[in-house]
Amino acid sequence: MDKIIYTIESNGIDGRGKLEIINASFEKEIINNIFNNLKWRGYYSMNKRIIDPSAEAKKGISKLNGVERLILGLEQRELPVK
Repeated sequence: MDKIIYTIESNGIDGRGKLEIINASFEKEIINNIFNNLKWRGYYSMNKRIIDPSAEAKKGISKLNGVERLILGLEQRELPVK
């Protein structure tokens, strides 16, 4: 099931850098409060996106290494037996 998320994003000081999502929330009020408390608001933008949470979770978990999985309490991948 798709959900709307609200984000604070940055493209660097000159606006030509790689897109970086600074913060995200399912609630617009939370992002508004965080954005209003930023020191350099001019470098950031608020946006909203529609995502599939389970697909995003799988994508994020696949990028973690063994130590990160251990710290987050996630199941470890088994290595193939030769």
